[in-house]
Formats: sequence, structure tokens, C-alpha cells
Amino acid sequence: MNKFEKSAVLISIVVILISIIMLITNHIFASNGASRVPNQVEKNLNVIDITSILNENKSKVQKQYIYTDEQDIAFNTVHRDNNTMTKDEINVVQKGQKGKEQISIKKTYEGDTLIKQETIANNVIQAPVDEIIETGTLDIPIINAQDDINDQPISGSYTDRKASALSRLGFDMDLRQKSGLAFEDFKKIASNDINDKNHVIADNLETFYFTEQRYNINGIFLMAVAIHESGWGTSSIAQDKKNLFGYGAYDSDPYNSSFTFESYAEGIQVMARVFVKYYLNPQGTLIFDEQTAAGSFYNGPNLAGINTRYASDPQWAAKVFTIMQYLYGKL
Repeated sequence: MNKFEKSAVLISIVVILISIIMLITNHIFASNGASRVPNQVEKNLNVIDITSILNENKSKVQKQYIYTDEQDIAFNTVHRDNNTMTKDEINVVQKGQKGKEQISIKKTYEGDTLIKQETIANNVIQAPVDEIIETGTLDIPIINAQDDINDQPISGSYTDRKASALSRLGFDMDLRQKSGLAFEDFKKIASNDINDKNHVIADNLETFYFTEQRYNINGIFLMAVAIHESGWGTSSIAQDKKNLFGYGAYDSDPYNSSFTFESYAEGIQVMARVFVKYYLNPQGTLIFDEQTAAGSFYNGPNLAGINTRYASDPQWAAKVFTIMQYLYGKL
């Protein structure tokens, strides 16, 4: 092979190699770009909201807190019978006192939502004191008030009785003294009163008058207490239990704790004995039926003295006296 022929072979080989390279390159470009659309921006239809995911995870984080608080501990009420007291009389031998305890509470929150609460510790700071109540069991029959009234003479003129009664009327008057009024005067005071819608007071005037004569207690005072405590005989305790005084009722559950009497007359007479025996006379004072006063709650024989232990309302005495003034004013 001469020099010219060798040059021609080399040129042919170079041309073939270049052709092969171009074919390979075009194939690669075609393969990579076959599915592309020129000048078009691809879009992801399943966008991930990172902010929402972070907020959701944050809201599910549980946090726990410990809270400490003080709570009352209720006291127990212990009832005892006393055969030296007349039936239905009660005497609070020991006043109950609430206790105190410190409570530790663990609260679990998920975000701002409380999902769990539990008491993890409690510590008694002050123990409660039991209330001890004695109830009389001695059976004393209720006397027919009308029979006793028929035996009571009317002394002096109406004018004199009225003047005498009004002269003794006062906030500090001694409630152990009788009003000095006749039964006819009691009727004048409380009959046909528009406030007495159920005629409870008017229908029991004989008993109010009788209690004054027998137990040495101002009968108008006793009537005023009944009116105040029962709303002129309209309270549920008065209507359902024949209890005009809310006798035995506690502030926490007045209806269920109050006494039930067979008649209004029984309740009025029992209450007269209670006032005379426990509130109006000091211990050892000779009172009705040759008994002596217990004086358990004696703080003076007047409205303020009774208010000290009889009623939780500090204005009780003033409210009762207002009713007494109203009743006396009808003479």
C-alpha cells in the first residue's frame, strides 16, 4: 500500500468514529428529553404543609401541673336521747366545727385542654369536731289550750291593758314577762290579717295565748318568731311539718333536718318550753312544772340574748322586733 492509500484509510476510520459518536450522543439526548415539555413548570399536586404539621404536633404535647388548695372537711352530727328532756326538745351539747385539709391535685393538659385530673396527696390541717345533739324522750301530753283559756279571767279594761303592754314594748324588753293582754286582745292583733293567707296564725291564737300563761313567756314574741321563721305559715317546713319555727333546721339542709310535729299546737308549746328552759333563764332558775332551767344558751332574757345562739343571722333579733312592733301596733 502506497502512502496515498494509507492516508485515505485513516480518514475513513476517523469519519466512522465521528459518526458513531454523534449517533450515541443524539440517542442519549433524545432519551432524556423525550418526556419533557419545553418551557413548562412542573407542579406537585401533593404539597406538604409543614406549618400545620408543626402546630398539630405542638398541640398534642402533654403538660402536667401540680395545684395545691385548701378544702373544708364536714363534721359528723351525733344524736343522743335524753330522758330528762321533754319530747321533741333538743339541746346542742357540742357545736360542730368544720375541719381543714390541704389537697394536692395533678392536672394533665394536652395543649390548652384538660384531659386528666387526680388527687395525689392530702394533708389534714385541722380535724373536724363532731356536733352532739341531745333529743328529749320524756312524753308530756299537749294540753288543750282552749280549756285553759276558758279559765282565764280578763283583768282591767282594754285601754289599761293596751297602755301597759305598749309601755313595756322595747328591743331590750324582758321576754319572760307576760304581755298582760287578754285573749280578746290576741284576737284583735292577729285575726283577719291580710298577711295570714293560710290562717295559720289566726287558727292557733289560743295556743299562743296559752303558752304565755303557762310558761311565762311573752306570747306576742312567740307569735312574731313563728311569723318570721315561717313567712306567716307559708314555708314548706310550716305546711308539710307543722313546724312554724324551723325548729331543728340546719343551714346546710333546713328542710330535711327540721322537726315534724303532729300539729301546730304541739310545735308552739314545744318551742315555748325550749325558749324558757334553754335561752331565757340562767341555769338553775325554777321554771314551769317544777323544773329548773338548763340555761345552755342563756345570754340575757331579751331578743339580743336569744339571737346570740338561736339564729345564725345577726339581724334576726331586729327582724323579729319589727314584727312585734307591727303586731302591737294593731291593738
